[in-house]
Amino acid sequence: MYCKLKGIPEENIEKEINKVLKNVELLHVKKHRINTFSGGMRRRISLAISLLSDPPIIILDEPTTGMDPKTRRNIWSLIQDIKKDKVILLTSHDMLEADSLGDRILVVNKGEVRAIGSPLFLKKLLW
Repeated sequence: MYCKLKGIPEENIEKEINKVLKNVELLHVKKHRINTFSGGMRRRISLAISLLSDPPIIILDEPTTGMDPKTRRNIWSLIQDIKKDKVILLTSHDMLEADSLGDRILVVNKGEVRAIGSPLFLKKLLW
């Protein structure tokens, strides 16, 4: 359904699905029902859906919440790889995630921007 919404030609759908499921390490559960998946697996499915058709801009809302540490690191590596030729807007409460993935970080507290800059700049600013 998502492939059709994103305009992927019918003959490329199977290949595209396999590619994104492999990227998020869920190819082995391709035929399983999503309602049987854990919360972390559902987040990875959401990420896979966002990667369909190789969009130039991707918006992710706390993409690794609820994932085990190994899977979280794998998803961070995937995001690092794909961000080279895309714009990725990512929200997170996890400063380690922001530091690992962000080129520029915007810190918001109670609806107000408190700081903006590179991870290194913010570290110097706060310490």
